[in-house]
Amino acid sequence: MKINKYITETNRWKGRYGASVKWITIHYTAGIGDTAYGNCQYFSTAYRAASAHFFVDETSIWQSVELEDSAWHCGDAPSRNGCNNLNSIGIEMCSDKDSKGNYYISEETVANTVELVIYLLGRYPDAQLCRHYDVTGKKCPMPWVYNEQLWIDFKERVQEGLPMTAAEKKWVEGIEKKAKDLEKKAEDLSKKNAELEGQLAALGKSSTENLEAVQASIKGIKNEVMPRWGFVDGNMPSWMKPTIKKLVAKGYLKGDKNGNLQLSYQFARALVVLDRAGSFDK
Repeated sequence: MKINKYITETNRWKGRYGASVKWITIHYTAGIGDTAYGNCQYFSTAYRAASAHFFVDETSIWQSVELEDSAWHCGDAPSRNGCNNLNSIGIEMCSDKDSKGNYYISEETVANTVELVIYLLGRYPDAQLCRHYDVTGKKCPMPWVYNEQLWIDFKERVQEGLPMTAAEKKWVEGIEKKAKDLEKKAEDLSKKNAELEGQLAALGKSSTENLEAVQASIKGIKNEVMPRWGFVDGNMPSWMKPTIKKLVAKGYLKGDKNGNLQLSYQFARALVVLDRAGSFDK
């Protein structure tokens, strides 16, 4: 991801007056076919009483205010969620209008914004996402206020692109170790099963209590080797949920007649890796 710079020396406060970055606030320019570069140029040439850290369009990302400085993008009071100019980073998405006169943000611009937000969360992992609307009630970005699902989808795409958290990595490592241990146990029991079957065949005995006990243990271990997820719900880990939800929506995953997906960890992990590589976005 390339971030171009066209820094304004006028429309910003130098520094953050001791505040730390707690929010990343998403806006739209309310323009018609404007560009990220054009907006940076506009805010650099004269006092505008407004600004943003970044402007994003279909082909580029331009930075107008340094991250350590405060942009004038969401006001300082009153704030509905605690976000203000001093503790936030402002991102403006360039917009356009359709044939009916409604504002929209193109898919390319949204994709570039997702990439930028993921980068910023790498630098400020504790920051939260919000819209200008969530701060002051202003209908910005308008398309994502009138259609809440667009905002939900955006946040899910960001979450999907983030690396696993330390807690999720620890969980995965624990599952992988358990899987190896259980698979070894299943292998040992399978060998014992084969031995018992051979002994019973040689002796011609009809009693199969020991054999059935071993086979039951093997079945139980195979079911326990890895958890399986049937539905996109609270039991499904957050790192896989956006991918699985997307594939279900696209019809790539359907499950049985009841919609039960029965996803194993290994399969779900492979799907997430492919999704993050963009394999399902074509």
